[in-house]
Amino acid sequence: MLSFVRIVVYGVLTCWFVLLSFIDPMIVLMWADLLAGYAMWMMMLYLTNVWKLNFTHAAAIINVFCGLTAIMLLPMQFLVDAFLGNYWMLLISSFAYSAGLGFLTMSTPPVLAKATGTCSLYEPECIGEGQKILFYTALALIALGLSGHLISLGAFIAEQFSEDVLDNFTSRTFITMFVGTYIAVLVPIGAVIAITYIRLWSIRFGIPAICTMVATLVFLSGSGSYNCVKPQGSSLTIVFRVLVAATSKMFCKCPKEADRLYETSGVDDVDLLPHSRHLRYL
Repeated sequence: MLSFVRIVVYGVLTCWFVLLSFIDPMIVLMWADLLAGYAMWMMMLYLTNVWKLNFTHAAAIINVFCGLTAIMLLPMQFLVDAFLGNYWMLLISSFAYSAGLGFLTMSTPPVLAKATGTCSLYEPECIGEGQKILFYTALALIALGLSGHLISLGAFIAEQFSEDVLDNFTSRTFITMFVGTYIAVLVPIGAVIAITYIRLWSIRFGIPAICTMVATLVFLSGSGSYNCVKPQGSSLTIVFRVLVAATSKMFCKCPKEADRLYETSGVDDVDLLPHSRHLRYL
């Protein structure tokens, strides 16, 4: 059984590393997302079979993880638009992804059994406080990485299609993209099917962790060739300014004389509308 597991693991990793030399660096991030998604999809089984949690408790943990991922989308989108840009968000979230999957692998009982003095069986009594801390830290980091990829991966790929690239778009380029799309879909599906034959949870989580780290390094290696668009400012900033201004003026009384209302003076080519009694609460 162990020899079969080794063959599957070596086969998956070998195919991954060979294909990395032929595939665009950004596609490998998509592969890493799919493998990490598979690892999270199996999380319910891990919590119920290894941690021996009931279905409600395990579902609550997964729901908190999904909710955290969704909540972080808005502030991270603001950071992308106002400060970081898609490239830096992808890089930071990819490292968070890798660290999270690494911590998830380390939280399984056999990995740190000697260091923590616990047993190495996949049983609840073999899971100490250290493994639990690593597990919940891993979920937070994976949620951070997933949110960053959801926001920036598609946008960053779209940024690479500049006008020069579109002008040089040929039929050969179209065929390459068509074949690459199929490879981008079929390769991770094959990897997921191969991982299903592995019964050891440390290896099930370890393969996505290794592949995600390698994908991050491959993405980093192509940094010099990317078309990185600088942040253009976030529309949320204007919304926040309006909310702050409206809140600060909430208790100000509206003057009875219309000429005392605030208006921008000294601006040419601006026609001011006559004052009315409508919407005075604003």
